[in-house]
Amino acid sequence: MPGVSDVDFVAVSGMAPPGYVPREASRYFFCPSRDKELEMNRDALIAAGMDVDDALSRVLGNEMLFDRLLGLYAADGSYAGLKDALERGDLEAAEASAHALKGVSANLSLVPVRDLAMKILADTRAGDLDGARSLMPALDEAQQAALRAIG
Repeated sequence: MPGVSDVDFVAVSGMAPPGYVPREASRYFFCPSRDKELEMNRDALIAAGMDVDDALSRVLGNEMLFDRLLGLYAADGSYAGLKDALERGDLEAAEASAHALKGVSANLSLVPVRDLAMKILADTRAGDLDGARSLMPALDEAQQAALRAIG
């Protein structure tokens, strides 16, 4: 493609070999640079079950983008939608919300939330409302831990 370098393509597509971090390109495409350190608490994120190194590798090491995605996760309505759907007994809505929650938590490597969302998704697809509901206390705990860590 004329005018687009390999580095540009990697930064936009995310298709990079392991360990490749095009710092200049990722700053150009995603966020302007900033001088101070991020306000994230890495230890709290790890304690909440996040694989921070994996999550950062998904955004090519761009900590500003990572910080922004954490904020978007905190504002995401998938968890609330799942809880509401299960309380109403709406398996179709619960399946959709569990699928969305699985995706957003997997993108941030929030392992406990992702794993529980996957189990709830399997239960909703199997029509097992009681099974899905039985996992909600553990998901509540994992979600709250993630949100506390995100701040």
